[in-house]
Amino acid sequence: MWSDGGIRAYYRGLTLGLLGIVPYSAIDLGCFEGMKRAYKTAKMNSRKCTYEDADPGIFLKWHF
Repeated sequence: MWSDGGIRAYYRGLTLGLLGIVPYSAIDLGCFEGMKRAYKTAKMNSRKCTYEDADPGIFLKWHF
C-alpha cells in the first residue's frame, strides 16, 4: 500500500466512515438521554422527590 499510494492509502475511506458514524452516534446518545430523562421523571413522580434526587446512582438514600 505504501508504494502504491503513500500515506493517503492508509486513510482512504476514513471520511465516509466518520460521516456515517455521526448520525448513528446522534441517534444513540439522543435515545439514551431521552430514556434517562423519562426514567428520572417516573422515579421522581413515584417517590415524590426532586429531579436531582432521582438519579439512578442514588440507591442507598431511599432504600435503607
